[in-house]
Amino acid sequence: IYLDQFYVEYAPYRGNNSTYNVAGSTSASLEGKAGLWALASALVSAEAKYYVLTVKSNWSRLINELRQIAEARTQIPTFMRNLGPDKEC
Repeated sequence: IYLDQFYVEYAPYRGNNSTYNVAGSTSASLEGKAGLWALASALVSAEAKYYVLTVKSNWSRLINELRQIAEARTQIPTFMRNLGPDKEC
């Protein structure tokens, strides 16, 4: 099981519920590491066979699209489980 490093390292910067978007200030304080973590996560996910996502998340939708493209090109099946309320994938 792979836990995205971005999720772990980003935790102290999430803010409280009243903070909507802290991405700009977080990226500045992390000196660009957030972008590097995101790219690393995408590369690691490209090697997976099983995916647990929620298609309400923009990041999960991107990973799901990449998964479908890779599956079509390689003819190697992958499996995805949507944890969100929207079951359409």
